[in-house]
Amino acid sequence: MPAGMEKHLFKGVGRLSQAVFDKAQGSMVFTNTGRRLLDFTSQIGVTNTGHCHPAVVEAAKAQIDKMVMSQVNLGYHTPMMELTDELVNIMPSEKLDRSKCSSS
Repeated sequence: MPAGMEKHLFKGVGRLSQAVFDKAQGSMVFTNTGRRLLDFTSQIGVTNTGHCHPAVVEAAKAQIDKMVMSQVNLGYHTPMMELTDELVNIMPSEKLDRSKCSSS
């Protein structure tokens, strides 16, 4: 990491290392120094398929060609509606079709 860069970056909850990762494939991550490491954390969003699974990459590229992001508070979007339809049809109970978040 370039000297002084860290002070400009979000601290987050904490960092396991000072490594700078350039790419990832399956359960492996690669640093900018060429070190290959097993990703024991699987990081958010890659637990089931690993990093850069070809089917996930293809689906993401296809979606980005149409629309990068659409906030749900602005309106509905087709991928959200399609996923909702798929999930509702496999839920074991209608009571599980939404979640409640609260804080105290």
